[in-house]
Amino acid sequence: MKLTSFVALAVALLAGSLLSGCRPSSISSEGGCTTSADCESGVCDRFVGECLLPDDMPEGPGDLCGGTLACPAGTECVSRGTESVCMELCETPGEVCASGVQCVATSEGPNICYLNGSMVEGCTNSVQCNDGKLCVRDSGGDGVCVEPCSDDGSLCEGGEVCTATSAGSVCLTGGSTPRGGTCESPVDCSTGNICIGGGEQNFCIGACNDVSDCSPGQQCLELGSNPGSVCRPELGASCGADADCGAGQACTNAFSDVIDWVNLYPDGYCTVRGCTEGSCPEGSECRQPGDRDPICAATCETDVDCRFQQGWECLDASACEDDTCRGYFGEGKFCMRRDRLGNFAP
Repeated sequence: MKLTSFVALAVALLAGSLLSGCRPSSISSEGGCTTSADCESGVCDRFVGECLLPDDMPEGPGDLCGGTLACPAGTECVSRGTESVCMELCETPGEVCASGVQCVATSEGPNICYLNGSMVEGCTNSVQCNDGKLCVRDSGGDGVCVEPCSDDGSLCEGGEVCTATSAGSVCLTGGSTPRGGTCESPVDCSTGNICIGGGEQNFCIGACNDVSDCSPGQQCLELGSNPGSVCRPELGASCGADADCGAGQACTNAFSDVIDWVNLYPDGYCTVRGCTEGSCPEGSECRQPGDRDPICAATCETDVDCRFQQGWECLDASACEDDTCRGYFGEGKFCMRRDRLGNFAP
């Protein structure tokens, strides 16, 4: 059997320290060889010049190879990440092999039916990805094989966000930036988050298909400028009338309150009025803004818990300049417009 360019591939594998010596092998007693024609049975491991019996060598595509483990007829030993495996030979790059994977041209040697196996990293082209997956580059420039999808902005079955890329719409596994962190593109956000713009900064926000994907006290809201929906707090949401708010909540706005309320909560504020300590919904606390009636105010951890696209921030008493303002915040952190902190005192 003649394995085209096997010597070149074997040398490349050893230079990369992939698998040489990682698996034992039994050398046939048939003696030295330069091609398989020199062997009475089995194939010739041209790297070491010895015949390998059928029991000694890999059985076929997908088996590990390299070092003293040559591949059987019709296959070639090919590097795949940190390992090398036997892969079937093929003729036309881009065509689908009988096994269902793509025929790929190697830099040196023959074309092979590239087996990506369980690996998802290291691709340079979608033809190297199995099972219909697409190859996209992450923020570091590395290729990753991911599932395709069709509904941009929605959550995939695995919890990833369906995102449009140059390779097509894919279930993006995401990067390392957690919810609430700043981002430059969707690939920066951790799995399940969308990169949403807010003024000069973008933030990673939890995506959703419906309210069941969100935490208690949140709602699933459609994005206006981008496809998809995100989880946002129900209490403290923008509103124009009571009907815009959740059950049992009311909208504080110019149509139902004095002007001071409007100054405190521009664009409306869904809340529960006349609360007492411990009576507010999850994600809020009963606070008294100056000498006005107490309301349930939305608590927060980061700015993305607030209406950051409307200038709201997650603030605490350190942002205040007077005792009335500090009394409102107490020891907590609440969503508020920084330019309204001076309006607590009537």
